[in-house]
Amino acid sequence: MAWIRMLRKHDFQPDAMPQVRIAYKAGHRYSVKSDWATQMEFLGVAERIAAPRSKHAPPSPPESPFNGADPKAFDHDDDGKPGGSKPRRPRARRARSGSDDGT
Repeated sequence: MAWIRMLRKHDFQPDAMPQVRIAYKAGHRYSVKSDWATQMEFLGVAERIAAPRSKHAPPSPPESPFNGADPKAFDHDDDGKPGGSKPRRPRARRARSGSDDGT
């Protein structure tokens, strides 16, 4: 996929789908297939642009996720390793209410 900005309006008809015609407006940005972008560039109706950054994209991660704290401070189960590294114990099953003999 490639991003393009239309320089003028154009009705694009893909070679692989002659029954389809897509109308693009001048000045708008679109994400199109790379070969379509190449064809529109060749016709002089579009130019490739960098992909716009989404306003909902997560921020870039910090350079180092380590905050400098002593790893022993995160040993929650006293096994000498940070985090919950011991396997969980199986939960105790509760007894069912009612009798098992079907009465």
